[in-house]
Amino acid sequence: MNKKTILEFAEEIGVSKKQVENKLAKLKKQGTYLGTLENGKRYLNSEEQNILIALFELGYKPPKNEVPKSTFKVPKDEILGGGLDPEDKYYVEQIEGYKEQIKVLTRLLENQQILTKQVQDNAQTLLLENTEVKKELAEEKSKVFWKRLFGK
Repeated sequence: MNKKTILEFAEEIGVSKKQVENKLAKLKKQGTYLGTLENGKRYLNSEEQNILIALFELGYKPPKNEVPKSTFKVPKDEILGGGLDPEDKYYVEQIEGYKEQIKVLTRLLENQQILTKQVQDNAQTLLLENTEVKKELAEEKSKVFWKRLFGK
């Protein structure tokens, strides 16, 4: 036997592709990875095919202490990491874009906080000036008319 896709293998042994995928998923939950990912498809080599055939023949229910050895190999992807399918690559690119947006929004928030502080400081200064002017006006009004007129 040579390398075969899951569909080819399933057709050869007379089970559905879904049954094979379910067996692989069950093994994966236990830490056993079978197959090699190439161009978005999982291929099974002859050793892995023999393991799966034995599992199907036995009505396999794996004992907790006896799990077949993992043979899964993920190809290296120099750009985004190993073994990402196109959908995962898209999500990684989106995450990178979101990180950049967060940086920009954080910088804008910091700038807004600085401007708000400046406006508050200016408002406080104007309020103090306003109270001083009101005090001077009150003093001026309290003087008698003639004192205000002649300045004595």
